[in-house]
Amino acid sequence: MSWAAKRQTTRVEDIGYCLLGLFGVNMPMIYGEGRKAFLRLQHEIIKGSTDQSLFAWTKSQDVWILRCFSSSAFAESPADFFGCGTIVRTTGQECEFFLTNKGLRIQLVVTHSVPHSDESFTGYLNCTTLADGPGHRLGINLRKISHDQYVRVGLWSIERSPSPLGGDSDAGKMTTIYIADPETSFVGISSWTGNLRARSVTFTPSYNQCRDYGFSRVDMAEFPVSIQRQNEEQNRYCDMHLWQHTHPFAGGVSALKFQHGGNPNLQFIVAFGTTNDCRVWSDIELQIGGNEGLQRVARSYCDNGLQHVNERYTRRFCARYNARDRITVLLAKEPTRLFVNVALKKVLLSGQVCYKVDITIT
Repeated sequence: MSWAAKRQTTRVEDIGYCLLGLFGVNMPMIYGEGRKAFLRLQHEIIKGSTDQSLFAWTKSQDVWILRCFSSSAFAESPADFFGCGTIVRTTGQECEFFLTNKGLRIQLVVTHSVPHSDESFTGYLNCTTLADGPGHRLGINLRKISHDQYVRVGLWSIERSPSPLGGDSDAGKMTTIYIADPETSFVGISSWTGNLRARSVTFTPSYNQCRDYGFSRVDMAEFPVSIQRQNEEQNRYCDMHLWQHTHPFAGGVSALKFQHGGNPNLQFIVAFGTTNDCRVWSDIELQIGGNEGLQRVARSYCDNGLQHVNERYTRRFCARYNARDRITVLLAKEPTRLFVNVALKKVLLSGQVCYKVDITIT
């Protein structure tokens, strides 16, 4: 794998297909599957190999990834094996591993990470480097999400056992675990370690139709401050503002407040943004309670420390994690029934993929 770490291909799929002969693997070529080709290659490799060094990869500090805080046991690209050329298998017991509907079932020496945590562990693989002595092993960082299920975290580093592992001690016992794909795990991960440039998600709100019913935007807010609002421009279809959320590990929020020109008490806010795992979401709230500012409203969607302040804050925090891409709320009953609607639609704007936040009154 390290030999192909710097290889570049015109088609994304070919980064996996070009390695079939090297590993003696036969599998169908399905152009259009993208990065899944390299994942399928690894799945085929483990069908005929007990070499656990396949899992001793690390991410580059400069790599942009969607799941920036957790991963399955498998790498996303041969580039993850850059610098792994000195890794070798250790002698001793050969343990089988295979894929199940719970993830990769594998036997590892699993120990608590330092500093100690009930959820943080290190799983030591049956491999080492040429520079390390016999008995020393390489370990991957794991976070426990159920009694026997884990996901990989700390993707930018590989651990080394401080002393030889093995024998009958608790630190050397083999444990059967499952390393799951975060996308299919039922328990989310709320924290991560590492220094990563964030993947950006761009939004462009459209609310020109609201003016037909007497509503105009009176305020806007963003949280966290690292969200950058790009160039603002007008066109005949809508007021177009580009928000670029670049803080995926904590998520991001933009909030817009609308008010009726003839009835100041008739108002609503629209919030939209990204979750920790970069899913997009939207929400509508009819009125802001008391003297609460819009900046505080935006923060309450993201800040875990505020979710227990009151029922309103809890609802906002939960609404973000529900990740609804469209929502409708009754705005007024008299003299006519009015509904405010929000829909997030993926569009291509000036060659850039972004989400149009379509805000309408019906």
